[in-house]
Amino acid sequence: MYIIMKHIRNIALCGLAFSLVFGVSSCTEKESPEAKAVIAESDYIEFAATNAEAKVITVYADGDWTVDAPDWISVSPEKGSGTTEGVSISAADNSDASGILLPRRDTVIFHGAKLISYSYVIVYQNGDKYRGAVDATISSLASVKDGNFVNVSGAMVMASDGSKIVLSDGSANMLLSSKQSVSAGDVVSFRGVKGTEGGLPTVSELEDFKITSSSEPSYPEATDISTTLDALSVSAPQYVSVSGVYDGSSLTVEGAGKTVSGTSSTEDLGALSGHKATFIGYAISANASKVIMIVTKVVDGGLDQVIYFRDDFEWLEPWTTASGAGDAVGTNTPDTTAPNIFTTLGESGFFEEFTARGYGYIWGPTADGGWSDSLGDDNPKVMYLQTNYLKFGKTSYNAGIKLPKISAITGKENVELSFDWCWQITGAAKPDLMTLSINVEGGGEYVGGEIESAQSQVDGESRIEWQHVSVVLNDIGPESRIVISPTNPNPITSNTRKQNRWYLDNILIVPTEGGSNPGGGDNPGGGGSASGTVLLEDDFEWLSTWAGAEAKPAGDAVGTNTPGAAAPNVFTAETCVGFIEAFTEKGYTYIWGPTSDGGWSDSLGSDNPKVMYLQSNYLKFGKTSYNAGIKLPVLAALASTSDVEFTFDWCWQITGEAKPDLMTLSIDIEGNG
Repeated sequence: MYIIMKHIRNIALCGLAFSLVFGVSSCTEKESPEAKAVIAESDYIEFAATNAEAKVITVYADGDWTVDAPDWISVSPEKGSGTTEGVSISAADNSDASGILLPRRDTVIFHGAKLISYSYVIVYQNGDKYRGAVDATISSLASVKDGNFVNVSGAMVMASDGSKIVLSDGSANMLLSSKQSVSAGDVVSFRGVKGTEGGLPTVSELEDFKITSSSEPSYPEATDISTTLDALSVSAPQYVSVSGVYDGSSLTVEGAGKTVSGTSSTEDLGALSGHKATFIGYAISANASKVIMIVTKVVDGGLDQVIYFRDDFEWLEPWTTASGAGDAVGTNTPDTTAPNIFTTLGESGFFEEFTARGYGYIWGPTADGGWSDSLGDDNPKVMYLQTNYLKFGKTSYNAGIKLPKISAITGKENVELSFDWCWQITGAAKPDLMTLSINVEGGGEYVGGEIESAQSQVDGESRIEWQHVSVVLNDIGPESRIVISPTNPNPITSNTRKQNRWYLDNILIVPTEGGSNPGGGDNPGGGGSASGTVLLEDDFEWLSTWAGAEAKPAGDAVGTNTPGAAAPNVFTAETCVGFIEAFTEKGYTYIWGPTSDGGWSDSLGSDNPKVMYLQSNYLKFGKTSYNAGIKLPVLAALASTSDVEFTFDWCWQITGEAKPDLMTLSIDIEGNG
């Protein structure tokens, strides 16, 4: 009996079996213990909607295990002891008499007998996502429960910027995040999952996006928000207009704390840099500092300011958001998150974008104590990202920035460079006591001194706060590169610190006050000034085509103080053929008087006394018994009525005996004004 027992003692229930057959009261082994550790080979299984093949896995356990499963999932075996191979999991067909049902998901749980250990397997079975989907319009989407699948039709595209689309059904508007290629007036249909974002209905997981027809969109009357911009809140896309000055990035509205950021797939907003402009389109979001619009139409109000270069670094946003960059200056927090653009952002494409925009990065000190733009192994990689501006330097190493070439300048110009900067402080509010220097490569110079900080200090402690700098640079040309950096590549030396760390934002380069035009040359009207808006300018140099005729050139009475200088009549001189046509094409009108009733006329008929003459290069009016004047072109650049400054040069004629035509001029306005 002993020999037989050794061979079969591991058989379950052996004690019962042998007590019946042999009269033995028990066996020498106990039952397997419940599992304290259970692990399923897979934690996710997916099945087809119908006729799905079973999935076979292994269950690893250190004792007895069992399984719990929903009624549409079968597991075989349903229990086991120890590691068990060949455990089969299968799913019933996900269908009924009407067809495929919605997708379904549930959990299979393998565990010990007393639920001491658990192993979860998520089981997903495909189905018809749109079984029972809600047919919706833009207006009815808000009433659909989030998570429901929807079929949307009859939605017209009102505006698009390539990544977002404003849709309308005539009663309600909706913003759709999508890179679908559409045009205003396209009527579209699509499927997706209804959700809510910012309190507004959205549709995600788009499928079957189709353009079903196209027609001309009918826009409502735009609401002018120029005077109410700061109070604007957006609960759905609103069709609005707003007027201000566009700097190439944002529209600044007089008296408003918020700016307007516009995007468009139909309008070239970049061409408006430095112009007064009216944006017309859909406001899609608003926060405390900015309103974002998808622009459908712009009205160019003419040049407000010549801007040679501007960067507020808002283009950093995709990287600052993705990397969680902080805002040290805005929060006065010196240790905020500052991702390194070379390491943290190394594979993100940031530095490629930085250099594509024309920027250069410099660092120091090099081995010989100078600066370098090397990106090799010796580069200490000390430029960092903030929201949305740049940070430079770390202990023992400095860094600076080289601005792009200023291609908007075609000659040599004196320019005003302005920017915001501040030094970094330690966690104990001890400042990096440093100055900045400005240098110019490729022609031009800065003759000012070092840029010092006026950041407040109390007992040696400092805040991080922006300092605005404005300096003049001389003889800047299209090849000039402006370099901003700490004054010395060698960090300051003290008992406690060896760092010159600093922040930079809001770079602007414009002509100096009273400067010259971008193309060079004088600008009597102040059009090259940083504060001037040129609506109309004419120095009459275009007259040279006729005034400089080789056969009979016009004279320069004023320049030579010669009242009898040659003055070809623009109506009769052989050398002035085509002049009147060019004069009128530019928008000018010639007037003369007195007429028979003592007034003025713009008639070019036989009664015209023909009393306008050429000089080099300016105009002369009038003769004995007849006067003449000029009507200027319409100021088409004005979008609305405005106060303007009007300047010109004039003088009266004198006789051969130097007796003056004692006269006065009058200025009159036709139309508004």
